[in-house]
Amino acid sequence: MFIHAIILKKKDYITDTIYYYNKEINEWDSVYRGYNDTIVLKREKK
Repeated sequence: MFIHAIILKKKDYITDTIYYYNKEINEWDSVYRGYNDTIVLKREKK
């Protein structure tokens, strides 16, 4: 499952947390969903 992720601004609200399996690191990653159904990754890419 591919998740298109962007980082929410601080003024945006987080409505819930979703977990998805990250194949790159072989573990579960937490994902936040914003008020606008914006998907945001907790883990930032370097």
